[in-house]
Formats: sequence, C-alpha cells, structure tokens
Amino acid sequence: MQAKNTVRRAAKAGSWYEADGTKLNQELTAYMDAAEKTLPQRHHASLKAIIGPHAGFTYSGPNAAWAYKNIDPNAYDRVLLLGPSH
Repeated sequence: MQAKNTVRRAAKAGSWYEADGTKLNQELTAYMDAAEKTLPQRHHASLKAIIGPHAGFTYSGPNAAWAYKNIDPNAYDRVLLLGPSH
C-alpha cells in the first residue's frame, strides 16, 4: 500500500482559529512576540516537559505561545507528543 500525498482540509478554520492565512499568521506572531516579553531570565535551563493547551487560539493562544517559546529546540534530540483523540 502506497502512502498518498494529501493535505487535510482545515476543518475548524473560521471557528476555532482564523480562516484567512495572513490573519492567522499575524495572530500567531502576536502571541509569540508577547510571550517573548514575559519569559523568565533562565527560561531554557531545566525544561523537561510542557503541557500545551489546544483550545481555540482566542482562548489558549497566549498560554500555548508562552509554553512553546520556553522550548530551546537545540537542546533536544527527541520529542514525544501525546495528544487526546476527541
């Protein structure tokens, strides 16, 4: 069986997050920029795990941005992602 190169349609665009790609990028950039300003001084020192919220960006965007801004991608060889199926 061969894998198909398919792109899944953004099923929640326009409800849980912005449907327009340009506006979505602006929203996410704003969350990430705001998170950068509030990080602890030694923010990458001992991070072992994060719990990243996954509600609509209006609700969880700032918290998720702060969590992901605390990750130093050069500090890890492997990442494990656990997510609910709901």
